[in-house]
Amino acid sequence: MSELAEVGARMEFVVTKQDSETRDQIVLLSLRRIEARPPSPAAARAPADATAQLERSWSRIAEAQAKDTVYECPVVGVNRGGLLVEVEGIKGFLPSSHLNFKDKDAKLEDMMGKVVRAKVLEADAEGGRLVMSSRRANAESERKAFAPGTVLLGTVQSVMPYGAFVDVDGTSGLLHISQVTNDRLNTLEGVLKVGDKIKVMVLSQDKDKGKLALCTKKLEPSPGDMIKNPQRVFDKAEEMAAAFREKLMLAEKAAAAQ
Repeated sequence: MSELAEVGARMEFVVTKQDSETRDQIVLLSLRRIEARPPSPAAARAPADATAQLERSWSRIAEAQAKDTVYECPVVGVNRGGLLVEVEGIKGFLPSSHLNFKDKDAKLEDMMGKVVRAKVLEADAEGGRLVMSSRRANAESERKAFAPGTVLLGTVQSVMPYGAFVDVDGTSGLLHISQVTNDRLNTLEGVLKVGDKIKVMVLSQDKDKGKLALCTKKLEPSPGDMIKNPQRVFDKAEEMAAAFREKLMLAEKAAAAQ
């Protein structure tokens, strides 16, 4: 027993035998049996409950990203690169580069315990990576306007079954799966991944939220190039977008003449 426990340590044992006939009331205990004892139903449920709760949290975060929801995030930590914030019970990272402009002059240490407004910049449930942006949540006064047909260089921030969220100079855009290619496409797996640099064309912009609807299929020189030859789409993006804008202008003139 001296190898298993120290004098004075509190431990749980199983009573294996009790001799009530002796004056000393000797009780035999077993540590090995308690280690072999099956876990209680409550203990068995705990890991499953925790996993389910985690999945619900990531699901809510994904929904918030899709809706461009603003979170009120408590700051729970500070490091050299930015702030650690809590979102739906999950710790996320808010880089210094995505702090609201009025907060950039403050020392990061002074932000501890405060609450910051932030939107989801990147959410990767499988990799356990959550990146937030307070600059995006407070961008009403600094929002950029992008006309339809504008080509932008962006970074894929997250990939969902219905499309990919792309960050273009601090503005969030959705590249819906139906707007990726003119060829048939059922999944984005193998086509886009987090961190990819891609050229996208603006289809429209939400006037209230500033969020962009993006497209790459109209940048394809040939149907299916985004799947078979994405570099060709990248190289020809401006040329294809110019042709799209010309068609758009002609269509608007024809509509105005009617």
